[in-house]
Amino acid sequence: MDLAFLKPILLSGAMLLFAGGAIASPANTGDKRNYALAGIATQSSDYASRTAERAIDGRTDQNYNFDSVTHTNNEIEPWWQVDLRTSKNLKEIKIYFRNDCCEERNSNFNVYLSNFDMSEMTVTELNNHNGVRSISYSDNTNDIVSQAVSENYQYVMVKKPDNGYLSLAEVEIFGDETLPPLPVKEFLDEHRYGAFLHYNMSTYDYRQWADPFVPVSNFSPTNLDTRQWANIVKEAGMTYAVLTAKHHDGFSLWDTKYTDHNSLNSPCDCDVVAEYMESFREVGVTPAIYFSIWDRRDPKINTTSTAPRPEGVDTSNGLTVINWTKRTQDPLFIKNQLRELLTEYGEVPLLWFDAWGQIASYDYVPYQDLRDFIRHISPSTIIVNNDKEYSNDTADLTSLETLADGLDPEFIHVKGFNTMYSGISAGNWFSFNASGGPKDPYFLAKILYETTLTPNGTFLLNLPIVQAGTMPEFIREHMKDINEIKDELVFINQKIPGNNIAFGKTTSQSSTFGGLVSNKAVDGDYSGENQYLVNQEYVSRGSLQHTQTEDQPWWSVDLESTHHVDEIRVWNRTDCCTDRLNKIAVHWSDSPIDYSLWDSTGNLQAIENIALLDKSESGRVLSSRVNGNARYVKVQSADYGVLNTAEIEVLQYSRNLTVNGTATQSSTQYGGSAQRAIDQNVDGNYHNGSVTHTANELNPWWEIDLGAQEAFTNITLLNRTDCCFRRLQDVYVFVSDTSMQGKTLEQLKNDPNITQYSRDAVGKSWNISSILNGRYIRVQIEGQGILSLAEVIVLKAPDVSNNLALNQNASQSSTLVGGYAEKAVDGVVGKYFGTGTITHTQSEAEPWWSVDLGNTQAINKITIHSRTDCCLTRTNDVYIMLYDDLPDTTASLSQNINASKHVIKVNVISDVAEVLIPTVSARHVLIRKENTGVLSFAEVEIE
Repeated sequence: MDLAFLKPILLSGAMLLFAGGAIASPANTGDKRNYALAGIATQSSDYASRTAERAIDGRTDQNYNFDSVTHTNNEIEPWWQVDLRTSKNLKEIKIYFRNDCCEERNSNFNVYLSNFDMSEMTVTELNNHNGVRSISYSDNTNDIVSQAVSENYQYVMVKKPDNGYLSLAEVEIFGDETLPPLPVKEFLDEHRYGAFLHYNMSTYDYRQWADPFVPVSNFSPTNLDTRQWANIVKEAGMTYAVLTAKHHDGFSLWDTKYTDHNSLNSPCDCDVVAEYMESFREVGVTPAIYFSIWDRRDPKINTTSTAPRPEGVDTSNGLTVINWTKRTQDPLFIKNQLRELLTEYGEVPLLWFDAWGQIASYDYVPYQDLRDFIRHISPSTIIVNNDKEYSNDTADLTSLETLADGLDPEFIHVKGFNTMYSGISAGNWFSFNASGGPKDPYFLAKILYETTLTPNGTFLLNLPIVQAGTMPEFIREHMKDINEIKDELVFINQKIPGNNIAFGKTTSQSSTFGGLVSNKAVDGDYSGENQYLVNQEYVSRGSLQHTQTEDQPWWSVDLESTHHVDEIRVWNRTDCCTDRLNKIAVHWSDSPIDYSLWDSTGNLQAIENIALLDKSESGRVLSSRVNGNARYVKVQSADYGVLNTAEIEVLQYSRNLTVNGTATQSSTQYGGSAQRAIDQNVDGNYHNGSVTHTANELNPWWEIDLGAQEAFTNITLLNRTDCCFRRLQDVYVFVSDTSMQGKTLEQLKNDPNITQYSRDAVGKSWNISSILNGRYIRVQIEGQGILSLAEVIVLKAPDVSNNLALNQNASQSSTLVGGYAEKAVDGVVGKYFGTGTITHTQSEAEPWWSVDLGNTQAINKITIHSRTDCCLTRTNDVYIMLYDDLPDTTASLSQNINASKHVIKVNVISDVAEVLIPTVSARHVLIRKENTGVLSFAEVEIE
């Protein structure tokens, strides 16, 4: 379908013809709201199924043959009435009559207005009732009649005073209320993590798309407990949920009067939507609705069509031809059901559409027609349309499921996006697969972490509901694990980048099992796997440190000289045996540690500089802040067993030049002093006392004097996180050799001696990666507002003289949006894609990146810097391979591995991974990803 079919409506507001009819101009913010669309329409009788709702369907087609005109029988005093649900201050009533014939039927009619139901009253009774306003039209010759009103009424009736038929194309009723702006940003501010509840007939039919003709008795929960769902979702930290009120099979989970195929007619006799809405609101979780536009029980579906089935869809489950018989749908049926959901169950902030466009054609369910209908019924409801082709044009929020492979979150500048993952349990999305077990919480936590890095991101996770009507209880603990690991990833990646001074140093341990010696914990391999799969065969990875089973096993490292240490991290293995780190201690000292950290009863020794690390209270990475000096570090288990780790890091943070700086700002409110942004505390919660706060003023600013001229490569702004992070928008960062005090924003913007950067919105953080020189740095907002900063980090420029890859010739398998290969060897460790210093391939099979060092060099270490604004998983499962000659990148990964001089598989699961090489001479370095995906680096350093 040509997108031009949509564009006139979406962009220009022009009329769009479809099926012989017409749709009015699009509804825009500020337009008068049509109250009638949300009302309850009735009439004295129905002729040929031309029901009363056709006059409040949003279509002003006046031709009976276009299927949008009401029609009563030929009877005495025929009438049509709409109940607006509450009394409204009315300003105008507009009536559209049928105009393809029968004009005489419109010549004589009355309009009645009241605050009570008038359906049982005669014309005489209505004309004589004090509570009814009567407006008479005789000898009318117009097919469109407009009547001004200025009173409060709930009911509006059109009634003929004589015998005959009554046919109406549309009735519009307006008051003072206008359509508000859609609260898309407000929704994203509040809702970053939600639950997708796929509970419907598929749960019982146990197939992706349930058979639309299974009996309603199949839906038979024995213990429907929506309060249990709500409590689990609330405990998981989710703030909203989406329930599949109706999937493609047409089974409706609410009390709908438009089909008998609903939950009220099932054995449970339950309104699932009503119970869901009530339960989730009770615990403070916002309930939203999923609704499939494609309804395979829709009575209007053309059952004789032989249209081809969609490509790539498995029909082996025995579905009959009717399930694919064209994508015709009855728009009125859809609107009537949506009116029920959006008016009878309280506010619905988000409505998730599926199968609209890609299956249920826009030719039969036009986009703007339905979007405007919803806009008037529920003015603040946000639309997600899961249309893989036109989602950006037919949705207020796009779904990541519908985005092209390789498209990054930061490329969606205006619209937000939802990520729908297949679910927390292994197997399918539509029911619980007990045999599959839960998915790895670390994997799901990484998706949650990466998705919410952008201010436009919200992660929607499928949670299973079993046939009884409850969630499996294991979900509670699994969700806790996901949250703990997500918090751990935030902790790891919000920190100032650090140098692992333990890397490659001398190590020892109490004993060794299976050749897994102590220095495996300082080899830069964080994967946590003892084996990996190549060509369907497991190859020994040998990247773990592993002791024998013994009493209180230990591991230690000699840093060779005393260093300032900021943090010690212990990385657990991932393929098994994670409980081996359930209770360990870490100790640091200037002197050799030749004593036990535990006494014989398993209690910590009373010594300084010791910390307990407990796996039962942490995720995969166990971490201790140090902030002291040490040469020796020892890790020891409290109990009888095995000490087994993937990596142990002793981190010295890069020098943050703000430590000795002096900060000022334009004003201070609520104690949020300027110095808080350089207190080395990255906590973004204002109530914990580490966030700045100016007054609400014009062009507020914050500035630091570093004390001297400095060279630096990174300026990082960390935003407030507990609320209000959208205050940090329309932001400028200025770098100057001289003080900027007393200068206006316009003066700074126009000063050629001042380096400047700007950004519309920051989100959680903004990292500026560039080689800069200066003494003064200013952060300033343009316009009226409040400036709040959690932390400003300015990293001193590193010594790159030993980097063999610097400015050498680099290449890669493909390039997307300017992410050229040479950006990984430009000497700038940029962490955010928008800084223009990150490589980026297409999403493809086994993507690769390579550098030619110019001549054969002795290689001891390779350091991979990952981007940190999102997408850490893109550097998972990569192989580093070394060659004397140019590698054949047209070959497969397995062929590259076999031809290399040295190969190591690594997972870059933090911002920096250092890989120790046992002194191999090579000229070419090839990094290649296993399987399909995107390969993206901030920098690759080779020493």
